[in-house]
Amino acid sequence: MRIQDTELLQAMWNNQLRLLSKSVLHTYFGGKYGLVADDKFWFQSASSEHRCSRKNITDKIGSQQLMKRIKDLEEKGFVVDTHRDFLTFYVDGKNTRKAFEEARNWWKQQGVPEGIINGTCLTVPMDESTVKELSLQCQQHLQECFPSYS
Repeated sequence: MRIQDTELLQAMWNNQLRLLSKSVLHTYFGGKYGLVADDKFWFQSASSEHRCSRKNITDKIGSQQLMKRIKDLEEKGFVVDTHRDFLTFYVDGKNTRKAFEEARNWWKQQGVPEGIINGTCLTVPMDESTVKELSLQCQQHLQECFPSYS
């Protein structure tokens, strides 16, 4: 099946928002959570999909064809190869950084802290089902705020 670049980029963007809704959280021992830092490393890490899990993007084309298309979009400047050693990538557009910041802000509004005081990470306890439910709400919020990567 043929999938246009714009359709593939949109599928990649939707997957990226799904990732962001969870990846802006650090998970600590004992069911505690805190926010990742607002820096380039965590922005790229939270936004990126690993090449091995690219099947999360779409099932409309096969895995090898999808990898070829991702590399093609990278050459065109739409996709960033985050960490060559880690084999991760993300869609780069005007809303990319904004979506990361909005995901962090959304979780802050849910009471998840960030930072370190006296060598101790600030955390909040949450059970896994609550995190899953809130992640879905965050994803929905991000899709409403940023329906497109551009």
